[in-house]
Amino acid sequence: MNEKLQIMQEQLENLTVHDKLTLIANLLVLEGFDEIGVSPADRQVDPHNIFRVIMRDRSNNGETIGNSMVLQGLTMLDWLAKTK
Repeated sequence: MNEKLQIMQEQLENLTVHDKLTLIANLLVLEGFDEIGVSPADRQVDPHNIFRVIMRDRSNNGETIGNSMVLQGLTMLDWLAKTK
């Protein structure tokens, strides 16, 4: 794992902290959606339905690592947009 982390750090060294955090936040959202198994219809998420999709998953399955990852990623993206 350390070798993979080192490779990632080398690839990301030219990015700003803001860009690195944006990348991490987007990865949390994408990986979270993969984890919860969002239906193909719900994959077409947009700002108008993304919270409905996640809250429906939380209602059906409780708090899971997948829907928590999506919510954390969205929170980070919201914060990043406000600090730009």
